Amino acid sequence: MCLFPCFLLNKHTLYKLIENVQPNYRLIHRRSTLFCYMYETQIGWRNISFAGQERLIVKYLMIIPEGAADFPQDDLGGCTPLMAASTPRLDELCRQGRLGTVALTPADYPCTDDVTLLSLLGYDPRLYHLGFAPIEALGRRIVLEPDCSVIRLNLVTSRDGRMIDHTAGNIGSAEAMILFNDLLERLQRELNEDARSLHIVPLSGHRALLVDETDRSYDSTVMQPAPTMLDRSGSKNQPTGEHAALLRQIINISEACFSEHPVNLARLETNAEPATQVWPWGAGSALPATGAITPFADRFRDLRCIMICSQDLTAGLATMLGWDIWRIDSDDDFATLGDAAVDALDDFDLICVHTAAADWISHRGDCQEKVDVLADIDHHLVAPLAEWVDACDHWRLLVMPSHITSVQTRCHDPAPVPFMMVGERITSVLQQPFCEPEAEEADLHIEIGDELMEYFLFGSGIRQGK
Repeated sequence: MCLFPCFLLNKHTLYKLIENVQPNYRLIHRRSTLFCYMYETQIGWRNISFAGQERLIVKYLMIIPEGAADFPQDDLGGCTPLMAASTPRLDELCRQGRLGTVALTPADYPCTDDVTLLSLLGYDPRLYHLGFAPIEALGRRIVLEPDCSVIRLNLVTSRDGRMIDHTAGNIGSAEAMILFNDLLERLQRELNEDARSLHIVPLSGHRALLVDETDRSYDSTVMQPAPTMLDRSGSKNQPTGEHAALLRQIINISEACFSEHPVNLARLETNAEPATQVWPWGAGSALPATGAITPFADRFRDLRCIMICSQDLTAGLATMLGWDIWRIDSDDDFATLGDAAVDALDDFDLICVHTAAADWISHRGDCQEKVDVLADIDHHLVAPLAEWVDACDHWRLLVMPSHITSVQTRCHDPAPVPFMMVGERITSVLQQPFCEPEAEEADLHIEIGDELMEYFLFGSGIRQGK
């Protein structure tokens, strides 16, 4: 390792300086050091080679158990679900590596998956945020006209003026499709010319996309994300701003359409929550299949990457980044996720596995079920990958949720999340299990979430908070 004094030069100037002088070294920037920077070999890059030295190839593994992090629960004796769950393989790996926290939600941004996953994957949402619905459409491979807008619609359940379920009781796709189709017919009758440019594309379960083929832009329309609306007043949080009147009309028409709908009457007979209305949010302009943002390979060197997931949004983000995608049928099929990840290791350099099972359980407010799901993730997903890395020479593993989902509030929370990093040239400091309190007590706290990816890949480039 070499040490260079560099006075009053910013990070990007230093990057160019050192790459011109010696391309086999890269800057490590530390906030605590104003006049002195260190450089180390870029061990994570696939194409590095030194004279007389064998080329080093590192396999990168990422596991994203969305919503796994939480707060202490009275039902668990003051423990978090992560603390209460039996996760021996996660804890064993964590004791071998580094533990810390990272803030993935920038100030003034909603704590939604499109924001937090962008940060986690190395992209600043303040520069690259394009809207939830357009990314979801991309993941579903829905072909949209270049100038149209797309908005997410949730079937939701409200009672006494407050939203109590943003998934309408986890309504099934068949029932939801009937409701969405009947709503579109009613919109076409009651909105007249405005409705001719509107189309509803059902996705899965409570989800659909509202496509507006006019030149209306919803960039300045304020919409509250459905996952943040639990126990909040619907009437006080309806869309505001340009074109909000049209969206409020759609909400009101959906209430009338669904009030005595046969689907809801049948659900009430089985004690299932009815879909009382739709809730629009996550708007944006249609995205091209490529070129919407800088590809991952251009930002982080030539890594072959794959996303293993079931969610449309996650697949859309991977498409934007230029990654391969391996779709599975269910978020809670952890054995299939684990098997797919092991199979992908032969062909890819970076394998990212995403599951939203813990998030869904948290939205239902079931504390014990969340504990059980986290134990299943450890047994069926983490364990097979841990067995593989035990036999591998050069690897790094990153485990972290993309956000907190509280079983108490049933909502996302923008507080920093714990992360665990282990593998090639990562030295254990405290040897603690993987849980929120231990992460908070650790010495590694990253304030700018999109810089975690560079730290994971290259072991440098982070700006470290206190």
